[in-house]
Amino acid sequence: MLNPSALLSTSIALLIHTSVLASTPVLQTREIEAEEFDYNCQNFIILRKDVNSHVKDACTALKFSPEFNTFPAYFEESYLFPAYNDRVLFSWPVYLGTKRFQPGSTGNYRLVLTHLCELVGLVVVKPSKLIAGQRTVSLCPHVSKAASQPGPISDFSETEDELDRIRCGDQVMFTRKFIIDATYQLCRRKATFRKSNWKPAPRRLFGSDQFWISPLLAMCKVFNKGLRSDIFTVVDEDCKLKGFLYSKGVNLHHCTEAKITKTYQYDPDDHLDHQEIDDYEGHPLKKTDTFRCYNILLGNEMIIKNLKAASKKRKKNGAYENKSEDDEEDEMEKDFPHPKQTLEGDIWLWPLRFPETSIPGVGKRKHEVYFMLGLNSSNKLTGVYFSFTRVNRKRKFKRCLGRHETKNGSHRDVSLGPNHNSPIGG
Repeated sequence: MLNPSALLSTSIALLIHTSVLASTPVLQTREIEAEEFDYNCQNFIILRKDVNSHVKDACTALKFSPEFNTFPAYFEESYLFPAYNDRVLFSWPVYLGTKRFQPGSTGNYRLVLTHLCELVGLVVVKPSKLIAGQRTVSLCPHVSKAASQPGPISDFSETEDELDRIRCGDQVMFTRKFIIDATYQLCRRKATFRKSNWKPAPRRLFGSDQFWISPLLAMCKVFNKGLRSDIFTVVDEDCKLKGFLYSKGVNLHHCTEAKITKTYQYDPDDHLDHQEIDDYEGHPLKKTDTFRCYNILLGNEMIIKNLKAASKKRKKNGAYENKSEDDEEDEMEKDFPHPKQTLEGDIWLWPLRFPETSIPGVGKRKHEVYFMLGLNSSNKLTGVYFSFTRVNRKRKFKRCLGRHETKNGSHRDVSLGPNHNSPIGG
């Protein structure tokens, strides 16, 4: 992390040069162009170019790693994206900067995509501290291309426009309320003003020798998550907010005004309306019920959505040879290698992935169980299958029994040939 004292001791000429650069039309144009595809997740910006790298990793896992259970995870909150509410959606961890997927803590940011690797959007997930398996999910809106004003910012008063933001470089974006509240917290230590982290602000940078600068402590805790900039607040002797800066290397830049694009908004209980479920045609499954397999409760809604996707894919498989038009979605679906025909020949298996909160431990090395959905040549559900077999050998799958079935029935196991994974991030 950069030392605030070291930053403030940088030559005045360099600071003035930095301030001029931050206000030039050239820089403004470059920032506006970059904003077109970025996402605002809480106080941070996820760049579209970084999102594209995460999509590539997620797509590799979806296509070639059916045993990679924890992620991609089945995304339950499809109601947040009405156009995709009847589709199978998956989530994948997203990090700040260029950090790629790795085991361990995954943070709160997720990209959402279809099984065809179509990017649907980005969300923030917050697990409940009181109820296991419960969480809140909110959308990450797009950053507006149209509204970015060169710094310094002239007015730091609170605004009623919920779309207004203050952008600090390519990673950080605040609401005005957040900035005002954070500055207030810093100013509560006014009694020890000169003994704290506050330093005199360079006069030639702000045109006054009565301003003070301090790092925004709320942002210092997230450097280990990929944040590369220090954020500084500037106030006068009365602790009135006068400016906001961010570091880039050893230089300081003014934060700029920006806007986000308004996205779908739902009340907290709106998702209940999206979960009114009918029986799936031809199958004795109610989406409100659950199905137990290997001592894990599976949601029937998840099973049915996957069955629809698998059935649609199998129906299209026979049409590709006679296809004369170049349809982008069909080409993407053709590239998806599932469902796979079993070695027995009469059953096809489709990877069944689970919500990340539903099966703690599954997907780790000591719990390598993974699940497949089975369908026959008529695209009817034959059952849910599970296996522990490693991917570099023939894989045997056992069939889970339904509530109405007994162990004495004819419940044939099935098998697939070796599966050769493509490396995640490759």
